[in-house]
Amino acid sequence: MNKKVYLLGLCVAASAALTNAQQLPNVGFDSWKGTCGSSEAFGFSEGMRQRPGDEPTGWNGSSVNQHVIMTVEKILVSKTSGYDDNGSAVLMENVFVSPDFLPKLGDEAPGYITFGTPWVYAVATLSACDGGTYGGMSFSNRPDAIQGYFRTTDTNDEKSHIIVYLWNGTFKSKVGEKNNPIEERDNVDRAVLGKTNAGEITGDGQLVASCDLEFKATSEWEKKTVELEYVENAGEPTMMNVIISAGNYWDRDALSVGTALEADDVDFVYYSTLAALEVNGETVELEEGKYEYSMTGSELPTAEQVVAKAKSQFAEAAVTVDAENAQVRIEVTNQDGKDVDGETSHTYVLQYEKAAEPERYRGYLNIEMEGSNIAENQDATIEITETGEGKCTFVLPDFQFGGAPLGDIVVENVTVTENEDEVKTYNGSTPDGGDLVLVPGYITASASLTGTIDASGNCDFAINVLWKESNLPINVTFTTNKIPAGVEGISGDAVAVYGVAGAVSVNGYNGVVEVYAADGRLVKSVMVDGNAEISLNGGLYIVRAGSEAYKVFVK
Repeated sequence: MNKKVYLLGLCVAASAALTNAQQLPNVGFDSWKGTCGSSEAFGFSEGMRQRPGDEPTGWNGSSVNQHVIMTVEKILVSKTSGYDDNGSAVLMENVFVSPDFLPKLGDEAPGYITFGTPWVYAVATLSACDGGTYGGMSFSNRPDAIQGYFRTTDTNDEKSHIIVYLWNGTFKSKVGEKNNPIEERDNVDRAVLGKTNAGEITGDGQLVASCDLEFKATSEWEKKTVELEYVENAGEPTMMNVIISAGNYWDRDALSVGTALEADDVDFVYYSTLAALEVNGETVELEEGKYEYSMTGSELPTAEQVVAKAKSQFAEAAVTVDAENAQVRIEVTNQDGKDVDGETSHTYVLQYEKAAEPERYRGYLNIEMEGSNIAENQDATIEITETGEGKCTFVLPDFQFGGAPLGDIVVENVTVTENEDEVKTYNGSTPDGGDLVLVPGYITASASLTGTIDASGNCDFAINVLWKESNLPINVTFTTNKIPAGVEGISGDAVAVYGVAGAVSVNGYNGVVEVYAADGRLVKSVMVDGNAEISLNGGLYIVRAGSEAYKVFVK
């Protein structure tokens, strides 16, 4: 098995090292407090005042408990049936807030939920009234988007809002009377988001990311995904807030009484899919929701030839090249957070055609050059790999000449025909310019072959090799049937003579050994006592030991 894993050069947030990405609490609004938390009141009311009614666990609602001429309580956040009638959802509704006996003395209040602390400034002078949210919750991950299901039951044209903001440090600004705030609070929504009505802002706060979708909900549940925009070089977030508002959150003078919004399954999204993919310079056309692709050919790319661009700038992609299964696998993860489909990672599989396994035939080689046998009955194996209809690649691995290993003889694009008796006939040769380099710098060769394999797997091949530097033909035959006994090998009974790097090795001989060059010149005469290595330059030699002669190639 040949598997290598590479991490592509994608930006990975430091927060990705966390075990699990942070999601929003009480995603489905199925858990409720049974009571409400407190909002901060200014104006005629002062201090923290507990909100009436009920609200989802983990969230704060905008239900009103305030005192101007008298105490007034209005419920703006309540429980309703969930998306697809599964569990519960949250209903937010804009309400006109006034004493019952003075129905014209009051103002519209927005129905919304948040992780921050709602505040309200209420006096008899309506133009001075104001409100909003400050603070949020600790948060250190980098989500790509927020997602949820939304619908409305009203017929108003007013737009709803989905607001998210992440920040670090502290924004200091003032709240209270509109256009004349005097109470300083940390991390007020309008200050963090840089709204024009935020007043003077001090502190070391830095906005990291935000989104603010203004939309008109429909009467049917509709899934919405809102992507966050990140501020370059803003650092890591430490705080976060979400505001979901039925009406115009930023302009209370534009609120419409009765505007209602239902929300369910609201959570952060961490993209773990690819936006683009190239393999060896060619674009792979990605389809949303599809993760397996059939590729042409059997040649696998290297991991460096796979260029993947994740949908999220904070995602990590690991590329695995699996030669055994002819696959390239790209696993995309993002801080272990859930994507729009609820999955925490996605693996793309590029399936290539599996290369055909070679058929191997074990048999025997005979090698002849210039009328002399160089080898007889030499054990050998050939490999034949089908590469297409009527074509194959022929390989004679570890070809040895005169005892010296020279490498593989490979002939590609060999033509294969088959007759009615299931006998396959093979014909092929190395193409022009496609010479075999058997010994770099010394032997360059070309090869041609003919042969047959019958239905029982019996092989007979003739492989003709031309040693180009010496213009010497080397004739090789391969058969699966051993040459009959009684034909002696060239090495004699107990004597072994063969070439090695820079020498001729003689084993099992006592006496004078003479070495001749290919042109007949005596090169060396050496007395051998059992075993010896005779140093020689590379080339072809005739070695005589007693009555036997050997053709040997020295590398």
